[in-house]
Amino acid sequence: MIKTLSIQNFKAFDDLQKIQLGSLTLLTGINGRGKSSFLQALLLLSQSLRNSAQHTLNNLLLKGDWVDLGSFSDVKNVYGTHDLPIIFTIETDNATDNRFRLSYKAGNASSMGDLCGMEVGGKEMFSESSFYDESVSAEKSGTLVAPVISGYTSLTSLQRMYYISADRESAQNEEDNVSRSSLWLDKKGRNILNVIYAEGEAFQKKVEQELSNIFDGATFSIKEEGNALRLYMDSTNNGRFFHPVNVGYGYSYALSLITAGLLAKEGEIIIIENPEAHLHPSAQSAVMNFFCKEVLPKKVQLFIETHSDHIVNASLIAVRNEILKNNQLEILFFSRKQEEKKSFTVQNLEITKKGRVKNPPKNFCDQYAMDLRTLMGF
Repeated sequence: MIKTLSIQNFKAFDDLQKIQLGSLTLLTGINGRGKSSFLQALLLLSQSLRNSAQHTLNNLLLKGDWVDLGSFSDVKNVYGTHDLPIIFTIETDNATDNRFRLSYKAGNASSMGDLCGMEVGGKEMFSESSFYDESVSAEKSGTLVAPVISGYTSLTSLQRMYYISADRESAQNEEDNVSRSSLWLDKKGRNILNVIYAEGEAFQKKVEQELSNIFDGATFSIKEEGNALRLYMDSTNNGRFFHPVNVGYGYSYALSLITAGLLAKEGEIIIIENPEAHLHPSAQSAVMNFFCKEVLPKKVQLFIETHSDHIVNASLIAVRNEILKNNQLEILFFSRKQEEKKSFTVQNLEITKKGRVKNPPKNFCDQYAMDLRTLMGF
């Protein structure tokens, strides 16, 4: 599990040091304060590792499976010194090799950064001449080359990551029936029928069960018809099926959340943006109950960016009901540095064993109380 993340000279962050992460980490705060940028640090490392033939992090890939952030100059902190590299520092709970510091400078390709420094456990891992392994020289015109990351089990979780993006799509009526080999859930859910179908009938029944729990009744069926897979859904469990376009959006939107949660295995990471989209408050709470009871016990690490009080409160209730320990949940609050107005900071909110947030900052889940005071004439 990733325990802390530090970010320097990347987008909104000039020097963000050792932000504590939990089994469940919620990212909160008003718009435009760096929540997405924080997650993009992990997504960039993931897509860079996934697209490297040698499983190294020699290049920071700015356009890949998860995100397209433009050029290296687009992601450099504009207020920092131009020559300073972008630096990501990750600490894990691995007994050995548990601290990684990765530094990147502008690369020859505008959509990449080149690794210019790597420390593992405080030890510099290469000089101007380095090796992929003991037998292959890796000196290439002064470019630094890191050791093979697959040798460090604490970072391999970045390869096997599930990402459900904010701009995900509802499940379609049908998908082309594709090869079953190497299927991975698309960030927008565009291949979800193929993914569920490939996992078999037992997996489909488990997804259906969780969908029914969240919406107080739901069934679905995926049928192979010619060269297509077609989805049929029923929101009332009465045996009559309809195309998803004729059933509430929330049902098909929740499919990707449930599928990612059930697919993820021990040591893997799930990143979800705005799980509350198209969901009634009761369904939002039920989704979090699913994550806390069914997903986190598998030792999966979950990051959720949210603007929903219901997502936050359901997580706190899980602590109060002793489904989670308070040290398993981290709630991050993103805001602008008061003294500068040009950079952002992140605060770990203190959570009691009873599931309460001590000294909550302004703009943290307080709009309902403000509106209620107005309506009550206070």
